[in-house]
Amino acid sequence: MFTAAAFRIVLRPQDSRYAYLRIGADELRLVVLALIYFVITVVGISLITVVAALLGEAAAAVGGAAGALLEIAVLLASLGFLIFATVRLSLAGPMTFAEGRLRVFESWRLTRGNFWRLLGAYALAVILIVVIFLLAAVIYAALAAIVAGGDLAAAGQLAQPDANSIGDFLTPAMVVYLLFVALFSALQNVVLYAPPAMAYRQLTQGA
Repeated sequence: MFTAAAFRIVLRPQDSRYAYLRIGADELRLVVLALIYFVITVVGISLITVVAALLGEAAAAVGGAAGALLEIAVLLASLGFLIFATVRLSLAGPMTFAEGRLRVFESWRLTRGNFWRLLGAYALAVILIVVIFLLAAVIYAALAAIVAGGDLAAAGQLAQPDANSIGDFLTPAMVVYLLFVALFSALQNVVLYAPPAMAYRQLTQGA
């Protein structure tokens, strides 16, 4: 639902009802797409693991520096392939959302020749998420310390209340904490899922 909302913000900004959040056909198609990619990922990682294990045995048989270099090469090649495939297929979600039908492998054609630009954009998004997380942690720690009267140990306990009853759990400090986490999660989803949607929009418009 949050993924679809991020796509909707970029691809259908005029459709802002209910803060872009819905439960409908768009969301269902994204769920199906996620399940398909989960199966593909499991199968792909299994195949890579088998191949890596066979090559690892060959490297062990070689032994010495050559064997170690072969193991490192296999590891780097496997990681590189996973990153490459992930980036090339990263526009499947926005394509499925925008075109109203499942688009499982069509992203591979659309991203041809744009791997490095997309990888750079996604790397910047991850860096931004880390920055947002650190900033949020600092702000929350400062607010918690103020609420706890400067006692850092007590501030750390504000987000871990006694959960024996709803009254003990839903303290004012815990409510503020949950709202803070919800806000951070929303920002994280937008930063994570908006770049693929923006890339899809620009590539389909010939930018």
